Order: sequence, then structure tokens, then C-alpha cells
Amino acid sequence: PGEVVTVSLNASGSGSALEPFVEPAITDVPPPAVVVAESAAERVVEPVVVIDVDYRDAPRAAVTSPPTTGQPPRTTGQASPPTTEQPSATSSAQPSTTSSEITDVDIYATAASPARSALGAEMGIGSAVVLASGALALLGSRRRRQLRAAQVGQRLSPPGVIERRAELQLRSMSDGEVIARLDIALRAVARDVAAGGARVLYATVARAGEVTITFDRDCAPVHGDVWQAVRVDRWRLEESVPIVALADHARRSAQPCPAMVHLGRCADGLLFVDLESIGLLCLDTSSELSSAICRHLASSLAVSPFADSLRLMMVGLEPEVGFGVCAAETLPSLDSALDAAAVSLGTTPAMSRGIGGTFALRASGSTESWGPAIVVAAGVAVDDALSADLVGLCGDGGRGLGVLVDVPLAGARWTLRERDGVCTLWPIGLEVQPIGISSSDVDALHGLLDAAAEPLLAAVHPALALVGRISDPAPDVSMPGEPDWSLMVRILGPVEVCARDGGGVAFERSKALELVVWMSQHRQRATRTAARTALWDLDVRDATFANVVSDARRALARAVAPPVGEEWIGRTLTETLPLHEAVATDADLLTRRLAASRRLDSVAAREVLRPGLELVAGLPFAGTAYLWPDAEGLTSSLTLLVVAAATEFANHALAAGDIDDVFWATGQGLQALPGHEELIAIRMRAHAQHGDLSGVRNEWESYERVLLTETFDAGEPSPKLVALRRQLLLPSLAS
Repeated sequence: PGEVVTVSLNASGSGSALEPFVEPAITDVPPPAVVVAESAAERVVEPVVVIDVDYRDAPRAAVTSPPTTGQPPRTTGQASPPTTEQPSATSSAQPSTTSSEITDVDIYATAASPARSALGAEMGIGSAVVLASGALALLGSRRRRQLRAAQVGQRLSPPGVIERRAELQLRSMSDGEVIARLDIALRAVARDVAAGGARVLYATVARAGEVTITFDRDCAPVHGDVWQAVRVDRWRLEESVPIVALADHARRSAQPCPAMVHLGRCADGLLFVDLESIGLLCLDTSSELSSAICRHLASSLAVSPFADSLRLMMVGLEPEVGFGVCAAETLPSLDSALDAAAVSLGTTPAMSRGIGGTFALRASGSTESWGPAIVVAAGVAVDDALSADLVGLCGDGGRGLGVLVDVPLAGARWTLRERDGVCTLWPIGLEVQPIGISSSDVDALHGLLDAAAEPLLAAVHPALALVGRISDPAPDVSMPGEPDWSLMVRILGPVEVCARDGGGVAFERSKALELVVWMSQHRQRATRTAARTALWDLDVRDATFANVVSDARRALARAVAPPVGEEWIGRTLTETLPLHEAVATDADLLTRRLAASRRLDSVAAREVLRPGLELVAGLPFAGTAYLWPDAEGLTSSLTLLVVAAATEFANHALAAGDIDDVFWATGQGLQALPGHEELIAIRMRAHAQHGDLSGVRNEWESYERVLLTETFDAGEPSPKLVALRRQLLLPSLAS
């Protein structure tokens, strides 16, 4: 049951072979149909029966192609078994698409493709774990700041091709589980390792989640049930140990290795090196590779999720490498960078002597950050005197100063040396495939980050403020209610699909749910190739995609039967992947109600808006790790939609003196975007209207707490809210 059987027929029509398909998974069995080839070059002489009406939902292996060696096609004899090789998703057999669809597919395909380099390194931001995670954190912080200041009617500028590709590369590489697991592991071992007089030098994280930490001296594991001794100076955390098992030990220490960077890959997995603990790292590689490595490590340190109070001094690199964060600065020479590092460190080197270095200071749980100073110098000349100074200043490491130079130095212990295209990290003799980025990668990231810091655009038409892309058709504002729907895709909060009666739709595969969500957001250009490239950052088999489509179609049909003769996901003989009009989204319904409310009086507008706002359950796409919504600007556009609806409802309620409705509506909006300035202002006015000055202070404090949670760009409170707070609490000083 559930196995797909391909039946090959000879010229007389009698069965010649019965062979089970290699990857059985399609269990819905519509009436069989004969597959028709897409072109004369693929015309099948012997008819092949496939158990699926839509050949694009069926595994491609079921379509037998003629030989391509120039010989004439077979016309008689036994049929050969179907091949299991899967053609590319973007092969020439695919029907042509519009230029916009090709652009979308190319963006996703390029972002998912690993970069290759003749330098013996992985090149590009799509290879750097620490850089990707930190840049996404900075991007999220700037976007939240941008959206918090949004006014009703403003809209998001559509992201450009370069920005979309850069964000997709970041999201495809960013691995929060790896970063979190390494972060917690380092904190968990800090006190026990420091008590033994040791410190962390480097760590590796395997694909399965195994973490191995190496120290500068012998150190026996204290908690043998969690950590295993690989050798006297190395501990291993098995992949089967959950992060929660380390929580009690991790909470006692600050991050002991704020200068931990992702250097590259080795035989054991991802290699992370603590530049402060090493002290001085030299690059003995080609000048092009050295520049790429320095650029990557400097940019990683600038936005590192491990660094709470690190200071970065860059020499010989573009100022843009620091991404404008306050912790990074560019200096004209290596001498001046070392002087600036000494000023930044202050008494830290003296305080760390005799107690195990800065690693022990941070492991002690002190409220002082003891932040290191890291100098990254590229393309600078180092004479013998400066070389001796560097070796003397850095010593054995662990005193707050870390230096990376792109030239080999006499007396330096740690060197990344390239010979015959192979890079080796000495003195440990570990072969490494380092990671580097180019100046164009930095420019792409800057464009992405700068776009998130720009003010939003004013809407030229009210309806355009409600959609994520200007090219999409505006919603139908003539309908005050909602369209007739049978299934709803919930995206304003945790993602799910539910029926009108409230029952949820159960999908066997998580990708099937994501496919339905993607189709609901791309109705105008939903194609099979675009869906495959958006949902998977790697090329997938045709059978895998067919199984996902079939699972999505079956799951929707099990929850609610489609209209007679129709399917919720249509079966076509083209690239089109249509979603039935009766499958709506909560965002569509809220958009229609918001547009309709703008033509009504205050009481009627609230009645129209309330059912739409009741659908909001949190951040858009909450609880998902989809790559495409943020890169396409959908998450930000949906957030603007929710806060616009909440603001309009709350203003109507405030004018009517209905305080309960004010707080309900603003609460719904703040679920999508905590700290939104206009919503906070409305709540403060509502408190003041009823003489509750303590409520005004509480709202202000909640707003400040939101700002303090930002890792980057916390900045100052909004001048508008500062002035409103003064006006409400101290009217005599408002002027």
C-alpha cells in the first residue's frame, strides 16, 4: 500500500515488467494517465503508465527517455527499467517563465549554491557561521528600529536583487543551534577549566552537534556524565546531550571567549578559534587569500554573537568591514592600533596576571566585562622591531589582547600556513579550509544593512500601504467584509492552516505546510521551480518535491473536501502551481477589513476591524525558520499591516473614551512589534486621560525595556515619546 508502480508496456499492449519505484511515498491514487513528453526530443515511443494525473507531481524517474547517443529510438523488444537519476529542477525541459520568475529562481539558486574558490578556501558570506548569525542579529535590530518608528500609511521599499541574495545567503548559513550550543558549552566549562588553571584555545562543532573543546594545558573533566575526555587537554560533548543539561553550569559564567571566531572547516567539523587566547595569529598565505581571511575575521568580530564588550581595531581594511558598529574602528597604522588597544584594555592585563588570565576573570561571574581588544591588520609592513613588540605584547595569549596579521613573524607560535593549496594551522598541524570574503561581499551586506536603516516610504495610495510588493495588485477595497473561504492559512503568529469550523490541518511533512504558506503569499507567480528553489537551499529530487505537493493536497482535502471536480492545489500540465481561491490567509482578511474601515465612521470602523485584529496571535511567521519571508520583505510588510490596523482601531477607541478597547487593540499590535512608538504613545495618552500617571510611567518603562533588549543599535528613545512623556507627567515643563 502506498507504493508507486511503473508498468512498462510493449507494442502489443501486454505487460512486460512490473518494477516498484525506488522512492515510494506518493499515496494518493488518482486515475492513471499516460504521460506526454514535453518536447519532440523527449518523445516516448513506448507508452508509460504513471499513477498520477499531473506528471510534474510524479517522480521524474517514471518517465522513460530515449537514448541520447544519436541512435534511433527503440520500437520493439523489452522495455528497460526506469532510471532513478533525477534531472535538474531548472533543466531545459521546463517551460519558459517570465523574467521576474527567472530572477526569483536565480536569486534563491545563487544563494543556495556554495562558493568555490581557487584559493583553497570557502569564499563568501554563505560560508561564515559567526558572521551570518551576527549580521542577521544586526539586521533584525535595525529593522525593528525602522518599524517601531513607522507611521500609519508608510510602506516598505521592495528589496533589491543584491539585498535579497545577500540575506538568503546569511539565512541559509546562519545556524542558531550551532552558535547556541557552542556558546552554552563554553560557559558551562568555564569555571571548572579556570579552576584548573587552563583556558580554551579552540573548539570544533560537528554536523551532528558534537562539540569538542581543546585547552592550553591538561584538564580532567569534572562532570563525567556530560563531558568525555578525548585526551588530557580535550573534552567532548556528545551530540546526544541536550543544551538544557548544561544550563545550571552555564548560567554561572559570562561568555569566557568573546573573541571566538569561525576560522574554517577541518576534519572534525567547523573550527572556531579564540583569537584572544591564542594571542598572535599570523597568516602565511597568498596576499589575496590573506586579505579575504582578515576581512572575514574582522567582520565576524564586529558583529559576533559571542562578543559583549569587544573592541576591534582594523588596519589596512575597508572601514565598511566594521558595518558601522561602535565597537569597531579603523586606524591608520599598526602602531596606532596597538596604542588604541592598550588604552581600551586599561588595567585588564595587570588584573589578569597570576589568576589564569581574562578567561578566569570572566568565568568568575564578575559584573565587570573584561572585554578584549583585537587588532586585525592586513597589508601592513612589519619590521623586526615591531615584530618583536608584537610577540612580546601578545605573549602566550589570554591577557586581553589578540592580534591577527597577514605576514609570518619570527617567534610567533600560531601561524596559518599555506603550502601546495593546503592550509595548516600550526603548531597543532591541523589542516583547515579557511573562510574568506571579498570586498563585494562586504558591499552587499552594507547595502542590506543600510536599507534596514532608511526611513520607510510614504504610500502614494492607501491600499499600497497594505501590500509587501508594489508590483502586486492592490486589495479589493470595495468589499467591507471578507471573501467566502473554506481554509485559512494563519501567518500572523504561529503558522498553521485551519478550517472555517476551527479544526486544524495536519501535515505529514513540515515542508508541505511551508509549501502551502509559500503559495498563499505568491498567488500571482506560484510556479514549481520557484517553490522548489525557495523552500530548499539545496537541490532536491523531483520525487521529493512531488511527495511534498501530494502531501499538501491530501492534507487539505482531508480537513475540508474541495468543491466537486476541483482541488485545493490544482493539477496542471504547466509550471503553474495554483492555490484555490477559497484558501485565504488571515493577512488577506485583515487587509480587506482595514481598507474597508477607512471609509466608515468610528463605530462601524471598529466593528469591521475587530474580527481582523482578533486573528493576530504574535509575530508574523512565528516559530518558523523559513528562509524566504524576511528576504522578500514579507515579514516587515505584515508587521506594518498589523500595527496600522491596531493604530486605527485604538485611535477610534481613544476618541470614544473606550479605554478597554484601546489597550486590547494596542496589545494586539504590540504582539507583532513590541515597542512600536505610536502604539506606546496611544497607551500613554489613554492612561493620562484617566488620570493614571503611574500607568504612563509603566508604559514608558516597558518601552525602555524593549530598547535595552537590542544587542545592536539600541540607541536613544524616540524624541516624540520623550516629549510626550514630559508633556503628560510634567505639564508645566512641556513648553
